[in-house]
Amino acid sequence: MLLYLIVYLFVLAFFLFIALAISPFVVAGYALRQIWGCGRSYLTSFAQVLGIPEAGTAVKPPPPPRQRTDDGREPAFENYLFGQVRRDMIEALSRTWARARAETAADGRRIRYRWLAGSWTSEDLGSRLFGVLLLIGLAAGTLAGGFLLGVVALAQAILVVLFAGLGIVLILLLRVADSALLRVRSIRITCTQCYRHVPYPSYRCPSCGTLHRDVRPGRYGVLRRRCACGEESLPTLLILGSHQLAAFCPYGSCGKPLAAKTGTAAETMLALFGGSNVGKTRLLAVMVMALQAQTTPGTTVDFADRLTERRWEELLPALRGNQPPPRTGPDKPRACSLYLRLGDARRQLVHFFDTGGERFYDPERLAALEYFRSARTLIFVIDPFSIDGVWNALPPARRAEFSPRPDHSPWYIFQQLARGAREMRADVKQVRLAVAISKADVLARDELPAPAPDSASIERWLAEMEQDHLVSSMRQTFGQVRFFHTSAVLSDGGVSPEINDLVSWVLQAPPASSSSGSEVGR
Repeated sequence: MLLYLIVYLFVLAFFLFIALAISPFVVAGYALRQIWGCGRSYLTSFAQVLGIPEAGTAVKPPPPPRQRTDDGREPAFENYLFGQVRRDMIEALSRTWARARAETAADGRRIRYRWLAGSWTSEDLGSRLFGVLLLIGLAAGTLAGGFLLGVVALAQAILVVLFAGLGIVLILLLRVADSALLRVRSIRITCTQCYRHVPYPSYRCPSCGTLHRDVRPGRYGVLRRRCACGEESLPTLLILGSHQLAAFCPYGSCGKPLAAKTGTAAETMLALFGGSNVGKTRLLAVMVMALQAQTTPGTTVDFADRLTERRWEELLPALRGNQPPPRTGPDKPRACSLYLRLGDARRQLVHFFDTGGERFYDPERLAALEYFRSARTLIFVIDPFSIDGVWNALPPARRAEFSPRPDHSPWYIFQQLARGAREMRADVKQVRLAVAISKADVLARDELPAPAPDSASIERWLAEMEQDHLVSSMRQTFGQVRFFHTSAVLSDGGVSPEINDLVSWVLQAPPASSSSGSEVGR
C-alpha cells in the first residue's frame, strides 16, 4: 500500500512538472493565435472599408450639398485626408471590435464545452487544466491584441496627421505661389457690378452649373476638386487652369459674372464722368473704335464678356450713323470690359465705366460708385455748351439744335466728384485726370470759341472762358491733369486724331496710328 502511494505521488509529481513546464507555451501559443486573429481582423476590416476586394463593402462618403451651406460646406467631395480617412479608421476599428468580440466569445464557448464541461475527477484533471490554460491564453491574447491594435491605430493616426500637415503646408505654398504670381503680374481682380475687390473668383461647374464659392486648395482638394455632381474635376488655382471656367463675384450680395479668363491679365479701371447729355457714352464708343482700328503690330482688342459685346452691338449703328446713342440709365453702371494688347505691351483687362450724369446730382447715389476709389485714371467729359461763354456765342436760332443743354456747370459736377472722392477716402493724388472738351467738330463748324488741340492751349482757353477756378481745382486735387479737345463724330469712317491721343494717354501706351490714316495729336 505504501509503495502504491509512493508511485502514485511520483507519477502525479511528474505530470505536474510536465504541466508546469508546458503551460507557459500553451498560454503563449494560444495568446499569439489570438493576437494574430486581432491583427488579421483589423487588416481585413480596413481593406473592406476601402472597398477591397469588393467595392460594395467600402464606407461611402456623405453626399456633399448641392449648394454652399451656411456653415461653409462646399458642393464638392472632401479630400481623403481631410475627412474620409477619419471615417474609414473609425469604421475599421468598429468592425474589428465587433468581429473580435464575436470570435473571442465563440472561442471561449468552444473551450468551455470541450475542455471544461463535466465533473472534475482525477481522470479528467489534465484536460480541465488544459482548458484553463487555453482560457488564460485567450484572455492574455485578447488584452495584448487590443493593446497592439491600439498602438497600430495610434501610429496610423499619427501618420494621417503627418500627411495632413504636409498637405496643409502644400496648400499654403500653392496659395502663396498663386497670390505672389498675381501680385508680380500686378493683377487685382475687381467686380464690375459691385465694384469690390475680389480676393478670388467663384466658379461654376461646366457640367451641372453648380457655383463653387471658393475653389482654392483646401479640404476639398489640393490640385483639383470633384464637384458634387461627380462628373467634373475643377482646377483649384489660376495657375492650374481655373481661369478657363466661368467666373463669378464671390460676394453673396452680388454674385454677378466676371470677365472671361479673369485673373490672367492686369486690370485697369477707367471711369468717365460728367453731367447729363455731355456725350460720355459716345466718347466711350469712339474710344473703343479707335482701339479696334489700331494697326500697330501685335495689337489685339477682344471683348471680355458677352454683355460688353452685346452693348457694343447696340451702340454701333448709332455710332456709324453719327446719331445720338441711347441714354445711360441712372442705375449703377456695369463696366464695358476689353482685353487689350497694344504692341509689345503686356495684355491687360480694361474696364470702362460710363456713369449716368444724374448720379452726380445726388451725393448718396454718387457714394455708391466705389469704382472711383479703385480707378487710377478718370476722364472728365465737358460739353462746351455747358460753359456760358460758348453757349452765349451760339446764335439763338441754333440753340434748339443742341437742346437740352447740360443743366449743371462743369464746376458743379467736378466739386461733386471731388467731395465724393474725399468721402470714399480715395488717394486722388495718385489718380490721373483726362479732361475731354467734346464737340470739337461743332465748335469748328460754327466758328465758336474753341481751343487749339494741345493741352496747354485748352487749359488757357478754359481760363479765358472764366473756368480758371475749375482748372486750378483740378490741378490741386489730382496728381496729373491733361486736357483734350475731342470730336466723337466719325469722319471717313475713322475717328479723329484727338481720340487716338486721348486713348494713348489714358492707357499709358505710345501713340499709334489708326486705319483712318490720322496722326495722333500732341
